[in-house]
Amino acid sequence: NPNAQWQADAAYNIGEISFHKKDYKNAIVAYQKAIAGYENALTKLNDEELIERAKTRIALSKLQLAESYANHDSEGEYQKILQAYREARRASMSLSDETLRSAIEKDALYGEALFLQKLGQKEKSIEAASNLAEIATTKKDAMGLLQAADLLFEAAGNDGNYQKAAEVYEQALKIWQESQKPVDEQHLRLMARLGFCYLRMSENAMAEDRDELLRKSIANYDAVLAESEQRENPPRPPFPKGGTELV
Repeated sequence: NPNAQWQADAAYNIGEISFHKKDYKNAIVAYQKAIAGYENALTKLNDEELIERAKTRIALSKLQLAESYANHDSEGEYQKILQAYREARRASMSLSDETLRSAIEKDALYGEALFLQKLGQKEKSIEAASNLAEIATTKKDAMGLLQAADLLFEAAGNDGNYQKAAEVYEQALKIWQESQKPVDEQHLRLMARLGFCYLRMSENAMAEDRDELLRKSIANYDAVLAESEQRENPPRPPFPKGGTELV
């Protein structure tokens, strides 16, 4: 088809316009038409690059659609939102850019795990959260691990199994400390929840393990208190030599 290239270019540009207008449904349709056109034409050296860009936009559009559904969720829409996150994750699998692929996959997995939890599908939610933790560990992504740990923590509230959540919180804390991130609300919450995990785990532990878990729990809560106080009363900067402190 001699017009395939022009049709593909037009569809791609319609996709770009729709994407920037946040009209993600029409953007997806347009990008899909563009990909089909470029695959039929392939007369330009940059057609493959445009196909990859269109695939990236489709994955991002599907993720944005899922996020928009989630921001206005109601109980009757949980299945629809879950499906939207799954479609975003599937779309990400075809991307060549590994960094972008894993970033979209992480966000989609978090959404999947969250809405599986809301739908009462606990085992599938734990599986999705564990997959998220695995990707975040590979990427040394403390925030991704924190998201996964929070999901596992919420799941543990039903059956008391806090060990998996504790393991992921520990991994997040290790990466956080290695990267020398500043202490903030997320870090304090991580420490407090890890302390709570140790406390709950101690309730069913043998005597020797119980003492160690309680020690770790207390150490975490002490650290939360110390770091909270330090944030509220930061040390004053030293005055230059010969300077006078104003009261």
